[in-house]
Amino acid sequence: MKKKSVLYIVSTPIGNLSDISLRAIEILQKVNYILLENLEHGRILIKKFCIKTSIISIHEYNEELKIQWILNKLNIGNSLALISDAGTPLVNDPGYKIVQKVKKNGYKISPIPGPCALIAALSVSGLPTHHFEFIGFMPRKYGEKLLKIQSILEIDHTIIFYESKHRIINTLNMMSKFFEKERLIVLAKELTKKFEKIITGNIDSILEWIKCDIKNQKGEFVLLVEPCRSYKRKEITTDINILISLLHKKLKASDLAKFLSKLTQEKRKKIYKKIILNNI
Repeated sequence: MKKKSVLYIVSTPIGNLSDISLRAIEILQKVNYILLENLEHGRILIKKFCIKTSIISIHEYNEELKIQWILNKLNIGNSLALISDAGTPLVNDPGYKIVQKVKKNGYKISPIPGPCALIAALSVSGLPTHHFEFIGFMPRKYGEKLLKIQSILEIDHTIIFYESKHRIINTLNMMSKFFEKERLIVLAKELTKKFEKIITGNIDSILEWIKCDIKNQKGEFVLLVEPCRSYKRKEITTDINILISLLHKKLKASDLAKFLSKLTQEKRKKIYKKIILNNI
């Protein structure tokens, strides 16, 4: 392994800037370059701690183009720090291709641990922590989101995902059509910030809270779902009539039949006939 250069993966605060570690500040001050996703956001942190290091924008659209530049800098003895907009880099953020290439080329990679929104939310959720699954953001497309929700209905460990303010109500509404009424949901909003909220309840009570005030719909959200209590597949997952009623406004009859055939293992032609006969 080449020892003269290091790529540091540096965790930064998820909201409250005081959460940064002394080691993170030290590393950001001593490296030759800081790689970050959002220059404007990064400058706030850099200005706060009087860091003079040069900053370079790295995001999903230029990541591959910048990889060779990073390797060249490491090759001449520079050290670099990779940070994300907030929290631990590469957790639901771009960057793994950079780490992959740097590792492959024999340079040292060192983690500087710190805040992470999903771990912070899990620690205060009151849900089982010994086994959990993080699924990132829910899909944006209706059909893909429906499949994802179906896939977590009977999972016997804690599920964690992120959601944006633009889709939080839509996602909760979809979940309410399938989840058992007694199943607990934890919604963590604006963690470590001034308006931090951590709400626990069933899906209906969470929806009621978030709809009652427009302010509750703003910010960044982490949602946690308790493990399935019964481990028994609900009949709703194979009820084609219910699925058709949910999807018929979103897909053409042929596409809907194909989607439901894959989901339910029913024959596509049989489902297509049902859709047409129901005049959907």
